[in-house]
Amino acid sequence: MPRPPSVLPTDIIKAIEDNKMFFQSGIPVPSDLSWTKIANTLNNLLTPKHLYTIVKNNRYNVQQVLAKEHTELTIENISSEESEIESNECKEIMKFNIVLTVDEWKEIGPKITKYNCQNKTFSKTNQKSYFVLEPYQWTNVIHKHFHAHCGIPCAISYKRANVHPGGNMYLKIVGSCSSCNSRFTGEMENEPGENALIVISCKYEGMYKECKGTNKRRLIGRKRDELKNKLLKENMSASYIQRIEAKEIMHFGEKEPSHIPTLNSLRILKYKALQKENLHKDPIISISILKQTNNLNSTIRDIGYDRFYIHYWSGNELDVYRQYIKQNVNSVISIDATGGVVQRPVLISGRKTANIFLYEVVVMDHTIKRQYGVAHMLSERHDTNSISHWLQEWVKDGAPCPKIVVMDQPLALMSASVKSFTQYSSLNMYLDVCSSWIIGDNKYPLPTTMIRNDFNHIMKLLSSWPEFKTSSYRIKNFYLRSIALVIQSKDF
Repeated sequence: MPRPPSVLPTDIIKAIEDNKMFFQSGIPVPSDLSWTKIANTLNNLLTPKHLYTIVKNNRYNVQQVLAKEHTELTIENISSEESEIESNECKEIMKFNIVLTVDEWKEIGPKITKYNCQNKTFSKTNQKSYFVLEPYQWTNVIHKHFHAHCGIPCAISYKRANVHPGGNMYLKIVGSCSSCNSRFTGEMENEPGENALIVISCKYEGMYKECKGTNKRRLIGRKRDELKNKLLKENMSASYIQRIEAKEIMHFGEKEPSHIPTLNSLRILKYKALQKENLHKDPIISISILKQTNNLNSTIRDIGYDRFYIHYWSGNELDVYRQYIKQNVNSVISIDATGGVVQRPVLISGRKTANIFLYEVVVMDHTIKRQYGVAHMLSERHDTNSISHWLQEWVKDGAPCPKIVVMDQPLALMSASVKSFTQYSSLNMYLDVCSSWIIGDNKYPLPTTMIRNDFNHIMKLLSSWPEFKTSSYRIKNFYLRSIALVIQSKDF
């Protein structure tokens, strides 16, 4: 069962109807004290701004209760004295002036554009010149001023802006709302002076008060480039950009304007911008193309398409690792893998790759107190052969074998490390040799590299044993600490 409302709709309507005197000149602003007085009559179960939103959005049909002699309350009080609204039985007419600054006019001012026209008589293609406002830019400026004057969510599609220097009408703009089909016209009779303000007489006609405002305007022009720059270079999220845009142009309780982009449109904008930067629509082929460039041909070592893998390490990483081996007798490297950092691409065959893991060889240099990677692999195969091939190629490229290799417990990674860094060919043989040395049988030589399991991973594995899970905290703590001391001991 849904939670019952804190205040019944009938009580809200009655409280608003009893205070009808506050609405004689329209809907008060959210900060008006009248909302606080109405909230007091409801024992403050609703906030004043909540009440404003209810009336503004005509919830529970409260506007019909407040204006019985009118079909609807005035949605917006236009501050400009030049704006005028004329109503009749079927449609509303709103008149207002848009004033552009000198900088805005320079931004969208008339430009000469040549259009091809087909001469059917002589079958020749001729060109005709027209004066037009700046394409993909003037609509954004005009609609910004339209919303500032009217405050309605209509998504106007501007069809044309004819400029006729020396004609009877210097500028005429035509457009219509894609939701309610209301028509917009803007006119300017005379050509403006050099540094004069540009005043465009506008008329908006139609059933715009009933417009639901569900449609959105296209994201075009410099506004599109500006938002793309915020997404890519300034690393802003789509939701953060939308909040910034809404904060700049919206007032409390208003419907979302049509020129605030949706989250989906911003994400698609970012996706398309990133796709344009790719050398090929197939990301694996893009990497292959990058491998042929001068900057990356010595870093990307090997690529496989199906099944996918890539081995990469730079010459600088190899030199730093060699220097580390020379300066440390007991050199230590760590090898680990993680998933979830790479999306699964779709191959030309239509197959989506398996989960791709990032494998890293990492050195912790205690001399400089820094940790850095020296070899890397992305692979959708996680078996012994694939991992050992990567490590053997790294050693073949000139990387010295370390004295100690630290990792967690995957068998494939341990087996590959034994094959790549020791003189023994399998993990079982390596374990047999190490066991024989513990009991004093020294007939086999010691491995050139020791394989160690990470202490934290071992303790995590031990703590998951069923015997420890069912025991009390004190017993579990005692045995885990005892095992940890045995693991860390250096002699018997």
